[in-house]
Amino acid sequence: MLKCHGVKEAAGVAWKGEAGSIDPVTATDEENERLVLAAIVAAFPTHKVIGEEESALSGAIPALTDAPTWIVDPIDGTANFVHGNTNSCVSIGQCEGKVPRLGIVYDPYLDELFVAVRGEGAFCNGKPMRVDTSAPGFDRALILIEPGYERSPTGIAKFLALNKALLERNVQAIRINGSAVLSIMWVAAGRANGYIAGLHVKDCAKPWDWCAGFVIAIEAGATFARLDARSYPGGAGSGSLSEFDIFSKSCVLGCSPQMCADLRALTNEAVGF
Repeated sequence: MLKCHGVKEAAGVAWKGEAGSIDPVTATDEENERLVLAAIVAAFPTHKVIGEEESALSGAIPALTDAPTWIVDPIDGTANFVHGNTNSCVSIGQCEGKVPRLGIVYDPYLDELFVAVRGEGAFCNGKPMRVDTSAPGFDRALILIEPGYERSPTGIAKFLALNKALLERNVQAIRINGSAVLSIMWVAAGRANGYIAGLHVKDCAKPWDWCAGFVIAIEAGATFARLDARSYPGGAGSGSLSEFDIFSKSCVLGCSPQMCADLRALTNEAVGF
């Protein structure tokens, strides 16, 4: 990643999806995924693997089974990577019984390694980390949001409505960092107080964006919820509103149960879920 960072020709940029897509994939994404999956298969030959780039080529997200399954995003924040912006990372998560159990996220630019195992706490470079719950309300909170590649009139209207609602509630700061995984890490590490994603269609993160970060953030004390019942096929959940899972299409992440509930209520009122 560091060698090819911001070098568009060396990175070999292509585009996912239909003609006119603005969602990039690079040769570095593909090579990173090959390296990670090869190492996992060598160490755990009976385990299943789900990789972002392999899934993109096949046109579908493989269904999650009860078998041990590794879920990999070789570069989260590829658009940042292509443009020489340092907000990108590698994300490796593992599920057993359809439940995320292990999360590993590496930010090569800050040389930060985030790790968590369910029930064992969350760590950054070996030091315990926790969410920041000191913000009493929105006026002392930094909230992360993400438009992704959503450019439809309806999607734009929803995104603007959310921004308007946050500003009207006197939120201290709104930020977009261009990486769903790093957004989760920032909340988990106490650098932000909340994160909202999945308002429409092309702003919805996928299981490889959630899996590792979900474990790390939960172990750091964060709270997840979903905005509505939309889910990708093949996940562990029923598609109900009862509980967030990594196949959910929408997410509200808060540094506390109260912040999560407040952000969810504000978003639902602004966007109309």
